[in-house]
Amino acid sequence: MKVVIEKNKIKVVGDLLDHLGETHKKRISWIVPKNPILRIAFWIVRKIGGKKGTNWTRKWKCQWMLIIKEEFPSREQALKREIEYLEKFHL
Repeated sequence: MKVVIEKNKIKVVGDLLDHLGETHKKRISWIVPKNPILRIAFWIVRKIGGKKGTNWTRKWKCQWMLIIKEEFPSREQALKREIEYLEKFHL
């Protein structure tokens, strides 16, 4: 768990959020099935299946991928970041 306090706001990364009551969670990434058909099924189950659907999809035996959400003011800056990532991880 990581706690950061800045500008009169507390940011917590980890399980503590589940114990604080009403909180604001902001996702910066998604872990989704790599297979496009399973990914569509994943989003449908997550949308209509509630907590049971969410728990079920977490147990799927498939390849998974991480999608990291980064926002940029321009397409050029997004492309620059993509190139930096590819170079860093030798992809």
